[in-house]
Amino acid sequence: MITVEKYRNGLLALELAEKQLAMLKAHYCAPDRRITMTRLAHAVGYSGYSAANLHYGKLARKLCESMHTEPDDQFDDGSPFWLSIIAEAWKNKDGEYEFQMWPELAEALEVLKLV
Repeated sequence: MITVEKYRNGLLALELAEKQLAMLKAHYCAPDRRITMTRLAHAVGYSGYSAANLHYGKLARKLCESMHTEPDDQFDDGSPFWLSIIAEAWKNKDGEYEFQMWPELAEALEVLKLV
């Protein structure tokens, strides 16, 4: 489990681009802090879920690196599931992955006044 302080320090070490911050804000502001990549893409102006997935995944990897950690979750091939550092994920009833932001990350965003 990653603490609020660790997320805070990790976020402080990053230079968040405008779109990266927009993705975090959109995720934070989603009902119950749950969002699909399709909804995230629309919220920040990407054409589809694949662009949101790619860029949010890159942000998640940078966050992991800034916190000197790796996610516990992995894909079947053993590669890290970077987004699991940002949120818990599961398939919803429509077959799309839904991501619920970790409360500790949400609190770190509040502490830093990024949301």
